[in-house]
Amino acid sequence: MCPVIPDKPGNTRAAWALLACLCVGTFLRIHNFWLPNLWLDEYGTWWVVSASTWTEVAERAINVQGQSPFYFLIVKFFTRLFGEGSFQLRLPSVIFGILTLFVAFRLALQIFRDENVALVSVAVFSITEQLIWFSQNARPYALALFLTLLSFLLFLHFLQFRRMCNSLLYALTTAMLIYAHFLFGFVLLFHIVFAA
Repeated sequence: MCPVIPDKPGNTRAAWALLACLCVGTFLRIHNFWLPNLWLDEYGTWWVVSASTWTEVAERAINVQGQSPFYFLIVKFFTRLFGEGSFQLRLPSVIFGILTLFVAFRLALQIFRDENVALVSVAVFSITEQLIWFSQNARPYALALFLTLLSFLLFLHFLQFRRMCNSLLYALTTAMLIYAHFLFGFVLLFHIVFAA
């Protein structure tokens, strides 16, 4: 029989601290996210996704909103499944806001190589009011933030491990980021400058 190796106390504490941060961040994002009713910009999202066809959703997003249809097509998928209301319109942002917490921890760990700093980072992300607001908003910002952090994380993986799969994941994520919200294309400039 193999001997049982006890967990290191520091690792157990860090795991519990991470779990606590993720639980707090998740709770703050899901708490009454369907309230209050939609506000002006969210009505714009509702109008785009209320189109009867997927093509019309894309046309409304590009021609009227002046934005990429990627986010709106995701929201359309949710409203097709669950109906049209503030809950359904905001649910994708809530999901992306929660996923951002996981990526923030991994990215901080990759950058700082210190578990304590990564825990502080995810704690800050968990309770920052503006990030919670974006996560409860039927607009593309939570998706764009999630893809921004994921793009940076995959960029660092690509620089560290120059494998074809890393480069493809990075390229795909960064393309989705730019397609999620055109203004976030500036992230690619940071990557180019850093790589140069």
